[in-house]
Amino acid sequence: MQINYSRKQKETTQKVRDILTELLSITSASNTPDEQINMIKETLQALEDSFLVVVVGEFNAGKSSFINALLNTDKLAEGVTPTTAQINLIRYGETESVNPIENWGLMIRLPSELLQSVSFVDTPGTNAVIKEHEVLTRWFLPRADMVIFLSSADRPFSESENQFMQSIRDWGKKTVLILNKIDLLEKPEEKQQVIDFVRTSAEAALKVEIPVIPVSARLAKKARSTMSHELWQESGFEALEQFIQDKMDEKARFSMKMLSALGIASKVEAEATARVQNELQFYNEDRKLTETIRGEVSLYHDDMVKEINRSMKEIHAIFSDVKIRGNEYFEELFVVKNLPNILKKDKNRLMFQENVLQDMPTAVERKTAELVENLGVQQQRMVQLVRLQIENRNSQFPGADMPKEILDQRSELMKRMQTALISP
Repeated sequence: MQINYSRKQKETTQKVRDILTELLSITSASNTPDEQINMIKETLQALEDSFLVVVVGEFNAGKSSFINALLNTDKLAEGVTPTTAQINLIRYGETESVNPIENWGLMIRLPSELLQSVSFVDTPGTNAVIKEHEVLTRWFLPRADMVIFLSSADRPFSESENQFMQSIRDWGKKTVLILNKIDLLEKPEEKQQVIDFVRTSAEAALKVEIPVIPVSARLAKKARSTMSHELWQESGFEALEQFIQDKMDEKARFSMKMLSALGIASKVEAEATARVQNELQFYNEDRKLTETIRGEVSLYHDDMVKEINRSMKEIHAIFSDVKIRGNEYFEELFVVKNLPNILKKDKNRLMFQENVLQDMPTAVERKTAELVENLGVQQQRMVQLVRLQIENRNSQFPGADMPKEILDQRSELMKRMQTALISP
């Protein structure tokens, strides 16, 4: 149900809408989960919707009884088990009606004056055994303009309540703590002790001051049925109504609604920024790895050039020695007095082999084999080094939050890097 804003409120709403729209544009073009993008879209749609109060708390804290008493209705089932609990969205309607909403809950419309400006969401217990219920509770929580957190006086502020309260803190929601079943505590000092404990624990979890309102939904319902003003006062609901009137007027609701929308934008922006920073770190680490490998390959190349040049000089030296010995051999062979020996072909061949060639073929072959073997060993060492560096890089920065397409491209690039080192 849309509400009518003043001119100034409409201007403020438009500014918030512009911020959300810009954020939606940025996140839609980035690696932002669809859940958060949809959250921004829904926040945009709800900017001019009625003020949304989400009622949360552990199973059997009396959430449904509390809302029934507050709205003077019996439409919300009470005392159900976690397996049958469901989400109830309560909005204004000229006549009472109850209709299912998809597969997650009920839309309850009531002709309540309070519902003309405020809608309520009755959620399953935060400690419900059904996983889907907890997911639904967490799904509604980010969209709340205000959270009413119910704790029970007979087991105030349990560990699971503390943990859930901290999740509320992460969203920066305006929170009111209702301590239900206060009638179970008979002594005033006992009541005050429990109230103080709940307030201190909640404020420690939220890191802000939080109002704590003790009530008894059971007494409130009895007061309504008996028309007892005294019992209504005793139930704490009169103080609650006064709180709603003083702290939740139109101006305050508008302010909380805009702050809630900005809180969602801030959280999504912070998480998007963190993802971008993680991506930049991821790419920078890959760049460092590439530069390291490039430097090592350059050194490997220089070393191999030096090794080849050294081996070639040694082989060249072998041929130079053969050339010198050959010149000496032929100078001696072709002297005039040695002419009779020139015609002795077999003897000259043996002498040439013995005096000139000597072990030249074996020496050249050995040097060549040593060079090839050394090149192969060094290349294998380089391939192993690069593979180890890539494996270490992948184990240190698995890139779980990176888009699959980018990870696949990166994996292909790494394979090409390794292949390039072993290719001829």
